[in-house]
Amino acid sequence: MRNSVRLGRILGIEIGLDYSWFIIFALVTWSLAAHYFPMNYRWPPSTYWAVGVITSLLFFVSVLAHELGHSVVAIRRGIPVKAITFFIFGGMAQISKEPERPHDEFLIAIAGPAVSVALGLLFQALYLGAPSPAQPTAALAFIGWFLENAASGSYQQIALRQQLMGVRAREIMMTDCPHVPRSLTLHQLVYEYILKGPRRCFPVVEDGRVLGIITLHHVKEIPQERWAMTTVGQAMTPLEQTKKVRPDQDLFEVLEFMTAEDVNQVPVVDDGRLLGMVSRDRVLAFLATRAELGV
Repeated sequence: MRNSVRLGRILGIEIGLDYSWFIIFALVTWSLAAHYFPMNYRWPPSTYWAVGVITSLLFFVSVLAHELGHSVVAIRRGIPVKAITFFIFGGMAQISKEPERPHDEFLIAIAGPAVSVALGLLFQALYLGAPSPAQPTAALAFIGWFLENAASGSYQQIALRQQLMGVRAREIMMTDCPHVPRSLTLHQLVYEYILKGPRRCFPVVEDGRVLGIITLHHVKEIPQERWAMTTVGQAMTPLEQTKKVRPDQDLFEVLEFMTAEDVNQVPVVDDGRLLGMVSRDRVLAFLATRAELGV
């Protein structure tokens, strides 16, 4: 939701528009107003654009109804829904956790397409009941394409869960993260650690005890001219305030957790001991390797 326009809340769910969504809004409006309507109707130019905007808004309402279908069923099954965000290729409901029972997962997954089918029947009834029915419009085609992309998001999430099922955080965590002292300056951290390797996150250790975590994000928050006078200890997040996961935690849950908290890596902690780190790129590399091997 950080890169989106917040529209408000429906049923306690925050609704947001990713900036990329405005691309499809402009494309659909322009396609209809500048091409389809002038070829099929004799309206004033202002009417072409007005109807084009209304049609684009109907796309939004249709996808919103689709995602609310998923969300309402999830909430009734005791699964919180934090937000719904609309992107260029559809919408996505941010469900805070996965259903524990297959029956609940099926009902949540089928709710969105069921709403889309109901909308399709409604639009078809309106079309057949119109006084002067026109030929099938490019706008039904656009709605179908738009909703198909929205529905495919649910399928992709299920497929991702299947790929990560049974894999635990300990199995892919990085255990060779370089430790840094809290007295190290950010200037030293950047030029002696970050720029010399692929790591973007470092445990801050003193006398064998992990004090916190420092990441590239922490460094970027400090103006460069202050790097030489700012220590790692001043910029880090203390371990007790760090978002962390357990070593036996399901990898799909870990990925959901990172998405919900908008972080790129999380420490794996057991009984207060730092065992390693799990990062998004580590998860992606695992999925790519698995796909390449066909397992």
